[in-house]
Amino acid sequence: MRGMNTIFLVGRAGQDPELRTGKSGITWCSLSVATHRNVKNEDGSFDEETDWHDVRLFGEQAEACTQRAVKGSKVAVEGVLAYDIWEDDDGNKRRSPRILGSVFRVVGQPGPRAVEQAAADPEPAQADTADTDSKAA
Repeated sequence: MRGMNTIFLVGRAGQDPELRTGKSGITWCSLSVATHRNVKNEDGSFDEETDWHDVRLFGEQAEACTQRAVKGSKVAVEGVLAYDIWEDDDGNKRRSPRILGSVFRVVGQPGPRAVEQAAADPEPAQADTADTDSKAA
């Protein structure tokens, strides 16, 4: 049996995404997505903790992300979990998780920063938070 590696995140964008072009000519962007979870304390009460996820989007989803998302936007990402693996200066193997997104959407109401950005931007398409599906090229 083959394994399954699928991740769905719904959270808030931690920064404005920036479109970049790699050496091979493929466009991409990196986006931090914050999600929240409740953690039970010893006394039975709950605290909310924030997890930050490093998301990489390519091609059409990267373009959609940079056109529609700003810091504070509520976003949904579907993708797979991958790891960057490298050796540090002391020769120790290190790894860092990253979500490689295959579907990106801006969902729900925009966050406060997104509302400010939309009000300052004369281009209505930039403020569009319609549920838009973007598949990988």
